[in-house]
Amino acid sequence: MWARPKLKNRVSQYFQDTASHNEKTKMMVAHVDRFDTIIVRSEFEALVLENSLIKRHQPRYNILLKDDKGYPFVRLDEKSSYPRFSLVNRTADDGARYYGPFGGRHETRLALDAVCAALRLPTCSRRFPRDIGKERPCLNFHMGRCDGFCRGQPDGEEYRRRMAQAASLLEGRLRAVTGELTEKMTAAAEALYITQPTLSMRIRALEERVGTPLFVRSKGQRHITLTAAGQKFLTLAQRWQQLLSETETLAELEQRAYLRIAATYTTNQYILPPVYKRFLALRLPVSLWIHTLRDVDITQALLSHELDFAFIDSNTVFDDRLTVRPAFREPFLLLSPPDSHYPEEVDPASLDVAEELLVTWDPEFIRWHDRWFGTGARPLLYADTLQAADFLPPAEGRWVAAPAIAAASRIGNSARVCHFTSPPPDRVNYLVTRAGEPLTPPALRFLQELKGHLLAQDNVQVYL
Repeated sequence: MWARPKLKNRVSQYFQDTASHNEKTKMMVAHVDRFDTIIVRSEFEALVLENSLIKRHQPRYNILLKDDKGYPFVRLDEKSSYPRFSLVNRTADDGARYYGPFGGRHETRLALDAVCAALRLPTCSRRFPRDIGKERPCLNFHMGRCDGFCRGQPDGEEYRRRMAQAASLLEGRLRAVTGELTEKMTAAAEALYITQPTLSMRIRALEERVGTPLFVRSKGQRHITLTAAGQKFLTLAQRWQQLLSETETLAELEQRAYLRIAATYTTNQYILPPVYKRFLALRLPVSLWIHTLRDVDITQALLSHELDFAFIDSNTVFDDRLTVRPAFREPFLLLSPPDSHYPEEVDPASLDVAEELLVTWDPEFIRWHDRWFGTGARPLLYADTLQAADFLPPAEGRWVAAPAIAAASRIGNSARVCHFTSPPPDRVNYLVTRAGEPLTPPALRFLQELKGHLLAQDNVQVYL
């Protein structure tokens, strides 16, 4: 829902200026039957979901993302005496440790390089212990980016200790690593006033690389203090933390189930949006998949297991494989402009049908309308949704009959609400599920949130 304006513009362009579309786009638009919506919490999650859905369903009109490439993993072969990180497209049951998947190859490679540079680990193509002592250290050693493990010093034990620190960063244990380094640096400062050769060399090499002091030095100092530049250098940790956060989001997405709900237009437009918001605020490992369908299409979608449950506004389902029960009931109210002359209770016989916006809510409402105004009545405007009221300029005598919850959304500056002395039959929303099949815990929680929302509304009788 966060990207709704962008999504609307993106979809609507397929139905505008269709003459300029190529043959592929024209064919695709001709096959559109309905729109489904999945609500996610971020742009990153939307991209990951798009990638996984395209790979799963292989849609005909998608060209990109259909191959086996996707979000990379970081592989660490811990069985090796000198383990190294590598980027791979998928995991394998080979005894290695895998981290990820991550948001992109380039960003992951940059983050790995930054971690290795900070811990002065090798990123060259040499293999240890095979290449130890065979050649002079490469440029990375002279630039201070690596401690030159190809020389045999530091030894393999020190190499594995630093790799363990790098692995801790990949696992999100940032505080453990920084705590260990800070403890070591503070201990060195206390004992040697930052004169311990290895520690001092690493710090100075890092400062030379960034071109500015990162630590405050003074004789007798017993604790490490960062300079302003040193504080800025912490963006390295922040960048890695962001990458890790995206990884956790992706891992959660892989484990997340779908809750597929369908409803008719008015229910999805006026009743369910606050419930969707309440449900998403629970942050359950569930993605909402929302459909807006006609009653007849809802029946078929439930029988084909495309939905978990649905709401319809007329009991027109006759199939033993489905269970239909009332969910809630709401009366019809009269909506008119704020300055209209209608009394608090309006006799239908006093209404001018020529000023009416007639919304064809359901068969029972139409029968009530025919009884009061005749089958040959000519309203000002026919519509199948209340949203059409926005098209009419306000006029004192204009009126429309609307269910209580939809009417409540327009109370105030845009409309005045009155009651009918002889109202149409109440509008009943029905919950439709598959017979004999229990609802999932997320579905039951959604219905619990819906019940709480409805109980807070005026003029609504709840059966859930």
